[in-house]
Amino acid sequence: MTENRAIRPRRRRILISGLQHRLLLVNLAYFCVIVLVLAVILVLPPLLQLRSASLDASAENLAAANEFLFLHARLWPAVLIVLGLLAYHSVIVSHRIAGPLYRFRRVFEAVTAGDLAARARIRKHDYLTPEADVINEMLGTLEDRIAGVEEQAAAIRAVFADLKRVRHGGSPDGLDESIRTLGVLVDSLQARLEQFRKP
Repeated sequence: MTENRAIRPRRRRILISGLQHRLLLVNLAYFCVIVLVLAVILVLPPLLQLRSASLDASAENLAAANEFLFLHARLWPAVLIVLGLLAYHSVIVSHRIAGPLYRFRRVFEAVTAGDLAARARIRKHDYLTPEADVINEMLGTLEDRIAGVEEQAAAIRAVFADLKRVRHGGSPDGLDESIRTLGVLVDSLQARLEQFRKP
């Protein structure tokens, strides 16, 4: 049986898949909607009051102007900071999902190419750890079953070689014994192959 080999891609990019781009765009769209709602709730009332008021310097007009200037000076810088933090957090969280998916894809490609020793190894803080464990368990079971089939095939080849020897000058008793052994091995091989068909 071959030694388990981890699929560890050599990459340093943070945004590695279209999934991350889509998640980032969705999060930014949500944030823009929240900002728009906040702007309507917080900025629109003093702005409407200023537009509808006369140009005199009444206390109400000054209060609305001060409120509008305060919101404009404090709200938008805070919104931009939160937007940057949200984008950064979205990239980090999506990377913990997209990274394992990227590794799973590499494992599937390796298995398609015939490498059953490939295993999915994900980082400590990545998501999808249970899924990686299930994939690795599946590959281990598959590798063990195929190793059993290979052992049975080797045993059948050995008995077949004995049959050839017996046919070319051996005793009939040896031939009967080899045929019986071959039948047992074929049945055993069939049972092993049935493991791949069980639901």
